[in-house]
Amino acid sequence: MATHTEPARVHAEEAHASHGTRFYWVVGAILAVATAIEIGTFVAHKEHLIPKFLEVIVLLLLTFLKGSGVVLFFMHLQGDRPPYWFMFLAPLGLAVTLVMLMNLIVHAFVGIAG
Repeated sequence: MATHTEPARVHAEEAHASHGTRFYWVVGAILAVATAIEIGTFVAHKEHLIPKFLEVIVLLLLTFLKGSGVVLFFMHLQGDRPPYWFMFLAPLGLAVTLVMLMNLIVHAFVGIAG
């Protein structure tokens, strides 16, 4: 009865087993570098070195990339088929976009409610 899902499960288990501790340290280091770039972008905007729109674009992209990295590697989604990736990454992209847009709206219209 479970023959059509068994190859996918076996493939996911093989993908998980092929990664050692070093792989996850490298992924963690990449995520840490992305976080450092985010902090640098924030500081650069506060020092008036880059415009606000550039800060938002960089932070939006890095946030999506970091979230994707966590979902794909630490939640072990990289061994699944791409439709499952989309099922997790599309809502993540939507959530990141909505949060960033709300930040822009609130920043642009501070005090509008009172």
